[in-house]
Amino acid sequence: MSGRANTAIAQKPLPCSLADPVRELYGLGESQRRGSVELGCLPEGFVRQGFERLFPVRCRMAIQNAILLADDSDDDEILFRRVIRLSGLPNPVIRVKDGEEAIAYLKGEGIYSDREKHPLPMVLMLDVKMPKKTGFEVLEWVRAQPRFEELLVVVFPNSDRIEEIRRAYQLGADSVLTKPCQVEDMKTLATGFRGKWLF
Repeated sequence: MSGRANTAIAQKPLPCSLADPVRELYGLGESQRRGSVELGCLPEGFVRQGFERLFPVRCRMAIQNAILLADDSDDDEILFRRVIRLSGLPNPVIRVKDGEEAIAYLKGEGIYSDREKHPLPMVLMLDVKMPKKTGFEVLEWVRAQPRFEELLVVVFPNSDRIEEIRRAYQLGADSVLTKPCQVEDMKTLATGFRGKWLF
């Protein structure tokens, strides 16, 4: 990589689980080693072209253990990414903004056909109230697809009303979390479904 590219990377946050090797690679100081970071903040192409050549197994694990967040709210996305970071979970977060886009991503259609750039997630975080298709419609579709039998699906209902929570479980949700999601919620979820998360 060029010196210019190295400078750009050094100025951005680095992923929690991969932080030390990358920081060593770029000669970052001890103060920078202590920062908390996210995989998604790396410049596009860096993971595949640079880090993967040095640490291929850990890189593939990070990409394959992605969380797909289906939520049309920008504010909720910011809060969710913060909770993931504070929970100590380095899983990368990929966001889609409506139900149709969520299904297209999972099917690998259109712009999502390249699975290197758009890997299948291990976890689907699904907001109920979305445009085009609701979270319940996406959940129903997912559970009708045998290939997604092992996909962990967590639903964010519109409220804590028992009717919505019951419907989510009836349609096949693995868990239900109310908004705003809390750090302890994610830690409990990660403990209960260990095979889906990076620690």
